Amino acid sequence: ANNTSSAAAAAILPVNERLQDLYEELKHERIYYQGEVVKEGFNVRSWKNRWMVVSESMIAYGEKGQRPRQIFRLNNATIEPRKIIKGVKYACLQLVLPDYNNRTFRFYSEAKESPSANEEWFAVLWNRTTASRYRHQCRVLLQIPNTAILSHLDAPITALPIKLALNGKPLSFQLVEIVRDILRGVPIKTTTTTTDGDDDTDYGRSNDDDNKDGQERGVKYIQCARAVSSFECKNSGLSSSKAATFLKAALQNVADSVSEIDLSDNPIEDIPATQKIIKATLDTVLARGKACKNISKLTMAGCKLGPAIIRILGQFVSKWHSIARPIRKYTMGGGYPLTHLDFSNNPLENSGAQALKEAFHPKSGAKVTELALAGCKIGDEGIEAIANILQDVPTVHILQLRENVCGDKGIYALCSAAVEHPSLRSLDVSGNDNVKRAGAIALAHLAQRNKKFKKFAFLNEELDETGLDMLRLLSIAASDRSERSKSVPLRPQSSKASVSKSAVAKKLAQAAQRRKTHT
Repeated sequence: ANNTSSAAAAAILPVNERLQDLYEELKHERIYYQGEVVKEGFNVRSWKNRWMVVSESMIAYGEKGQRPRQIFRLNNATIEPRKIIKGVKYACLQLVLPDYNNRTFRFYSEAKESPSANEEWFAVLWNRTTASRYRHQCRVLLQIPNTAILSHLDAPITALPIKLALNGKPLSFQLVEIVRDILRGVPIKTTTTTTDGDDDTDYGRSNDDDNKDGQERGVKYIQCARAVSSFECKNSGLSSSKAATFLKAALQNVADSVSEIDLSDNPIEDIPATQKIIKATLDTVLARGKACKNISKLTMAGCKLGPAIIRILGQFVSKWHSIARPIRKYTMGGGYPLTHLDFSNNPLENSGAQALKEAFHPKSGAKVTELALAGCKIGDEGIEAIANILQDVPTVHILQLRENVCGDKGIYALCSAAVEHPSLRSLDVSGNDNVKRAGAIALAHLAQRNKKFKKFAFLNEELDETGLDMLRLLSIAASDRSERSKSVPLRPQSSKASVSKSAVAKKLAQAAQRRKTHT
């Protein structure tokens, strides 16, 4: 019997492969998944119970606790959908093995303790076939594989989420598809109709993955790789289509684990084709009505974005905040997703700031908490538009406007909106060289009057909370703190208003004592 089994095994193995050699190699590989399945025979099409093992680069089956009957490499294997077979109760999985005369490896699990056993098998096989196929192709083409992607695939699927960084290297379309499925999940059909009228799951890639209406009816996403906590793909030469693919995949992350997306320093550019792709991508996410709940920060700095794309992104954020439910209470912005936006170092100019103002209008429902527009060539008119955003969006607590081209007029409008803002904690307007005496006075009075500031950077100086306390202490010695002066918050106090010399000396002595104690 053993001789017959060995002969049958040798008949389907490649010429240069022996079952004994494969078995010795299998014993030194890490086991990713194993369990009892119902498998279809290769020669006799009957279904029998077998114990199946999936390792790093192989799949084997046989009797539990015994030497495997067959072992196959997964170099070029693919996992495919298979509809209900006549006489079989469950939808089965089909593994195609091109290296073994295109044989099909069909099986299913009927484990009662785990209703999603077939999904677990599908996830593991997709993971291992994808990693093995990518390694094999790199060896054939004499290419260096991307270690970040391989290490992510080789980790257990149930491991804790980790950051995935693909910075500084161009990505082929094959890698883009792999990263897309890692971020979003692999789609499967959930409404396969059988001959007897029952509905069963078809565990394979869906044909209507990206249908035009975006509803994706009858499609379920399965996590087939380790979850991602944050995703970075900076300076990788991404085109608009690749960037849109990553953006959509992260927003639809099936594990709800992605918290940050960073696509900085990619030449996306603001052209009509890019605008159409980005808008279609975000409209699909809105039409689906479901996105990653934990994603909070979107960074697209240095991507050559213009007013049109900024308007599209701003409108998407506003619409999403209007339909999304908060997931974390007692936090800035009420715990809504996509509340931290960084569009720094893009040529937005005044029109880009005006586009953001139109997107974040009072009735938009935007809950943005952090807005970074550093180095965007924004002038006085643009800063006035951002001042209107502060008035319309009371949840903003961090605003970065450094290294722009605004002057006194824009700074005065910004200070007027920020002085009574209920949430603003940090403001950075340093590096605006056009700010003169009037703007400096307005900034100084803003720092004095807004008691909620924790960090303030202006005129190339940065003040933390201690520095702000000292500035306010000096303002007590130089200005009148009457109710009448509070009604005009930004106007310099009259020189006639003063404080007694003894009170000033006492305050300064107390401040010196606090500094000494702190030191």
